[in-house]
Amino acid sequence: MKNIIYSLSLTITLLFSCCKEEEPCSTCFENVVRCKINGKDWVSNCKSNDPLFGCWDLLCYYYFRSGNGFEIRANSSVDNNSININVFSANGGLINGLNNLASNEIGYSDFANSGNCSKYRRQDTNYFNNLVIEQIDTFNFIVIGSFSFKVHNECGDSTLITDGYFKTKFLF
Repeated sequence: MKNIIYSLSLTITLLFSCCKEEEPCSTCFENVVRCKINGKDWVSNCKSNDPLFGCWDLLCYYYFRSGNGFEIRANSSVDNNSININVFSANGGLINGLNNLASNEIGYSDFANSGNCSKYRRQDTNYFNNLVIEQIDTFNFIVIGSFSFKVHNECGDSTLITDGYFKTKFLF
């Protein structure tokens, strides 16, 4: 009886002493881009029936060794649309903190529309189009940030992207 009590107390002590908050898997990482498009929740995703080429939901590049150029392209095969943000090296490149986005640096595509109506590339100059970089980890190749912008297509329609957030690995 004494051995059972001793074993039970030892087991309970070990269980509770091993509970500390750690990263569940240091090599595991899930890319995420989410925002609201015209007030509707949106998240990048990829659903494909193509076994050869598949599809991609997110690509991110940050050229920290050559001019700090940055690009993030997020797609949704469920909603049939995509978001694109570029910060060109020629315009000064990406910086930590607030980055004002120029007209040629932002875009939205709605593939349900046809022709020029599917591409929203013209910046709304009455809206504060921005990208905020919260963290750039060049050791683990992770970038974290937020964004919002408003763009128009050639047909006169506008799209408002708000509450944007991303945490993703980047290629360089």
